[in-house]
Amino acid sequence: ADSAAAAAAAAAAAELSSGVGGVGNNVGDVGRSSFVASRVTTEMLTNSAVHSAESAGAIPENKVLTDSSAGRSVASVGAVASQPELHATMLLSREELTFRERVFQELSKLAEGSSKDYSLETDSSLDYRRLRIVEDVGRELSLFTHAVEGASQYAEGDDNLDLKAVLVFNLAAFAEEVKTKLSAMPYGDQFAFPPTLSAAHRQVVHLVGGKLGLWTQSEGRWQSRRVMAFNMGGLASKVRQQLEALAPGESITFPAEFSEMARKIVHMISAEMQLWSYSEGSGDARHVEVFNLRSFAEQVRAELSVLPPGEEHSYTQSLSEKQRKVVHCIAEELGLSHVSQGVDAERFVAVADLRAFGSTIRTQLEALVPGEQKTFDASLSGLQRRCVHIIADEMDFEHRSEGIGAARQVSVLRPTAVTDATPALEDGGVVASKRRRRRPCDRVRDDGSNSDDEDHEPEGAGYARLFDAYATGHYSAHQALIRLADLEELAQDLHEQQNQLFRKFHSVFEATFEDTLQLQLDFGTRTRKGLTLHWFRVFIQKAARQSNLSATSLLFALLGNVFGGDS
Repeated sequence: ADSAAAAAAAAAAAELSSGVGGVGNNVGDVGRSSFVASRVTTEMLTNSAVHSAESAGAIPENKVLTDSSAGRSVASVGAVASQPELHATMLLSREELTFRERVFQELSKLAEGSSKDYSLETDSSLDYRRLRIVEDVGRELSLFTHAVEGASQYAEGDDNLDLKAVLVFNLAAFAEEVKTKLSAMPYGDQFAFPPTLSAAHRQVVHLVGGKLGLWTQSEGRWQSRRVMAFNMGGLASKVRQQLEALAPGESITFPAEFSEMARKIVHMISAEMQLWSYSEGSGDARHVEVFNLRSFAEQVRAELSVLPPGEEHSYTQSLSEKQRKVVHCIAEELGLSHVSQGVDAERFVAVADLRAFGSTIRTQLEALVPGEQKTFDASLSGLQRRCVHIIADEMDFEHRSEGIGAARQVSVLRPTAVTDATPALEDGGVVASKRRRRRPCDRVRDDGSNSDDEDHEPEGAGYARLFDAYATGHYSAHQALIRLADLEELAQDLHEQQNQLFRKFHSVFEATFEDTLQLQLDFGTRTRKGLTLHWFRVFIQKAARQSNLSATSLLFALLGNVFGGDS
């Protein structure tokens, strides 16, 4: 039997060598052809048969000739390769054959309803060929598979080779049900899947919906989390075309007739294109505005990146409200203090590196005894007063600004006792409470002439809402922390959607967390357990920068994922 198989292999190899089906006998050539990994079954070549064929010189050393159609005799490989509707054959090395056998064993044991990911990002032993082997094994076992496109070592313009992961689910029957249901959705319709679906089931809905050209969205938390599908037709393509036409400094307002899901689509595409988007208005008047401020943002970042310690830089009254927001976002990302001052046409943004000043203020406040109050001199600038407010809030001290203009002063009182008992700790010192008791600094106002709330809303409330949804750590009785584990939970909620925007965010969030945590320590918040609300904002903005995304648009997209709205 082995002798017969070897003869068949020799004939097939010779046929391939002569160019049948356009496939050569060099693995490098095959690797750059359009193919999928072929199935190796007991009805095909055995190892001993391969040895015999190699000895006869019919197959190059350490290459195994396989067939792309399970159950076919290897003698028919040439015929299969010559049929354009079937995948071309490929040669597997012995190492690849061993890998295939291992994957076959792994996926054969995949429990019903579960999944397994094979990704270049998490497994350095994988390459494009091995991912194709995984894809093929999954299909052979009648599992639902999905190939994730991305850069690979063979991606020199061949889209068929642009692969970075393969996802495999033991949910083939469910995937077929979802396909049937979603295929029947008319234009403009939507369908909500029940919250009883597992994360793996929701991920399959996202993948199937994406293949059908539908938009899908997971929303809610824990037991109430569900996935919704929307048939938006060609809306995404039209939005992208309109945004691509935006010249530097230009903006576009999308109509209030846009549905909530349509506004989400605008935010997500804007984030990917590094444009700044905002949802404004309420009820039937709610709409999305998008601004092309990339050039302005690059200029501001270049200026603020070299700002010397203690020096203040002001952006004049000529800035628009949206440009002021850009300055605030970049200043926060860089760990700088920032505030908007003035009214109407005279409003401007001041930015400074007050790290040393903040350290001094923290030392002074720590020296206060319970019940003692400190009133700072009126010579403090608006930036310095805001810095005092932020530090006092992190320390759970009461603080307020009083007075007008040059007579305005900030006072800080160390409380005599904690008004609310510190929540009970869970194992590991994590506080069970999901929400802070108070947030006095989220809306710090220095009065109409010194407030920067106008330039931060609705983003400020959005950051706080997202923070409250995930933060489980505690710095003190009133100060919550968002831990790395909390952010991993957020990342897992995003992962199921397999959206390019969220994949970019996920790829950088851990390193960005550590970077932001160190920055928080440098500014005097002495804990490595997690980030305060203020530094969570910095984290989101830094992660957006590292992912080449717009911070504000990313925030709106994250809020939509968790709460289902676009604000």
